[in-house]
Amino acid sequence: DPENPDIASEFAEASIHAANGVVGNEARAALVFANHRNPRDGKALFYLGHDAMTQGRHAEAIQHWMNLIALSPRDAPWIPDLSALDF
Repeated sequence: DPENPDIASEFAEASIHAANGVVGNEARAALVFANHRNPRDGKALFYLGHDAMTQGRHAEAIQHWMNLIALSPRDAPWIPDLSALDF
């Protein structure tokens, strides 16, 4: 279903892993779509932050990750890694 944000973020994650962490144009478009359709999509927020950081857009990356922290359960496995970043 091309209108499903969950599928878009799953596609993006698979593409990023296949490209050894590089967020290509198709993956980026899928992440933006997923985030637009569901601003609480944790996977999209994480990878949008990763993409922004690798592009040198640090403030944007931090905002995505702060949003992810805010909507995540306290015991989410990514919280320690994100919290260790010096915002």
